[in-house]
Amino acid sequence: MRVYVSGPVSGRVDLNRPAFERAARLLAAWGHDPVSPFDTSPYHPEKEWIDYMLDDIPAMLECDAVAVLPGWIFSRGARIEVILAWALGMKIVMLGRLRP
Repeated sequence: MRVYVSGPVSGRVDLNRPAFERAARLLAAWGHDPVSPFDTSPYHPEKEWIDYMLDDIPAMLECDAVAVLPGWIFSRGARIEVILAWALGMKIVMLGRLRP
């Protein structure tokens, strides 16, 4: 299953990259194909928040499910991703509940 990882980035230490990397490793170990926004939209100092969202949403739409990291509810971008995934009928799971 192709799984998009969604979670807080802005305002987090190191943009919360370690949490996304751990999630991707865990998903891969469970046999899933993880998709991280850090892979679909690499950091560039001139990019704005909307630029990242415009890169990440199409990548999310190519996935079967969305796995959310802790704190996602406090992230404007993650909330948008989850609402869109829900509206489109995608599977949404808390990362700790996704199993092989």
